[in-house]
Amino acid sequence: MLGGFLSKLTCNAVLGWTAYKSYKAVSSNDIEQSKKLLVFWIVFAALEWLMFWSDLIIFWFPFYYEARVALSLWIASSHGSVYVYESWLKPTLSHYEAQIDEYIVKSQREAKARARYYLWWTVEYLRVSGQYLIAKGYEFLAENVARPPMKPGMKSCAPVQGNVEEPSNSGHLD
Repeated sequence: MLGGFLSKLTCNAVLGWTAYKSYKAVSSNDIEQSKKLLVFWIVFAALEWLMFWSDLIIFWFPFYYEARVALSLWIASSHGSVYVYESWLKPTLSHYEAQIDEYIVKSQREAKARARYYLWWTVEYLRVSGQYLIAKGYEFLAENVARPPMKPGMKSCAPVQGNVEEPSNSGHLD
């Protein structure tokens, strides 16, 4: 039995090989090969989505990982992915295309609304927290930072109460 690690290793080797084939097809501008590989990636994405959910339920079946490796190798061949696409995926997607498109538009709209809400909430939280931290920092400084000692003859910075003498306009500095 292969087990989870060897199964994933084999599947990743298949993916690496197919990714390199995709690179070569795009570099050579081979439209027919690019189309086959695009079909593979569509089928692979659909099967990965299904396997994500099925792994939660059937991973404990005997030979599950071996079947998964066999499926990955089969769809990596051009005939396997084309067969799955033409017989199952294309008809299913065509049938539900309008509902899928509607769901995508609705989901995008909801995601944007939620993103705006959470962005607003985050900015508001940071604004209030910043104001609070500034106020607490000012209180801390006012309570804990000692004022420098006054030199003899220096006037205090405290507000002066009572009559204040006007400075003389003698034209020179004292």
